[in-house]
Amino acid sequence: MAHGKPLSVELWIKGLPLSGRSKGHIREVMHMVFDWAMRWELIPHDRNPMSLVRVKGCSKRTRLPKVLTIEEFNRLLEKLREPYRTMALVALFLGPRVSEIAGLKWNDVDWDRSTISIARSWVIGEVADTKTEGSAKPLPMDSDLAIVLKEHRQRTKDYDSPWMFVNPATGNPFWPSKIRENHLVPAGIAAGIGRVGWHTFRHTYSSLLREHEVDIKVQQALFASRGHPNHDEHLHASGPESSTRSKSQSCEKYFREARRHRGGSKGSGGYQVLPNQYGLCLVTP
Repeated sequence: MAHGKPLSVELWIKGLPLSGRSKGHIREVMHMVFDWAMRWELIPHDRNPMSLVRVKGCSKRTRLPKVLTIEEFNRLLEKLREPYRTMALVALFLGPRVSEIAGLKWNDVDWDRSTISIARSWVIGEVADTKTEGSAKPLPMDSDLAIVLKEHRQRTKDYDSPWMFVNPATGNPFWPSKIRENHLVPAGIAAGIGRVGWHTFRHTYSSLLREHEVDIKVQQALFASRGHPNHDEHLHASGPESSTRSKSQSCEKYFREARRHRGGSKGSGGYQVLPNQYGLCLVTP
């Protein structure tokens, strides 16, 4: 390892029959290995030689990210069981990273102000800070999403845990990667959508906000400051409280209108995801 030469590694990676992104991942792993070797004093403390390795095309997207339609998301919900169904709803309606969903605690919810604060992440079995400063801001929660979370809390009350999405076998949050492979991916395939991951919900959230021409300042306050991968606008909003209030009011009005057209009743057929001009709303049919 001490004799690892950047050019030799670069030529070796270049010759691999893999995509640019896969080659980039290999370089990243090797970079991490050399970092640990220096930490353990297996090699001299110097510049990591892997930082000199260049990989062409590693940052280029080989295919467009998957974005779900409202109808596809509803089909996906039908194939998911709890608590993964509620996690998917939180992912789409609030737009957080999956590590931030896993890190949610019940005391992060302000039921009176109808907000949820993203205060931490759960990464590889450890509590961590949020990825960006903008992540640690309260997000608006419409009234029907609040109902969904209260129902989830009632179902899990016997766990007696501060974590919102706790694994009863361990007392800690679920591992998102396990949920993705064991539940999200199979549900997406069963629904005829294909492979679905946690980031699919973030791309979908951003896409729907743009598609329905949600005001850019509201987008900024709701999501753009959280470092969304598809958002290239960087405007300063008037403040999260005003955006939260306008979204909450518009959603309540939208719910009433949607229910009027649907007969005004709530059945057991699950949830409907619908957009409006201030963001996304959840309608319980």
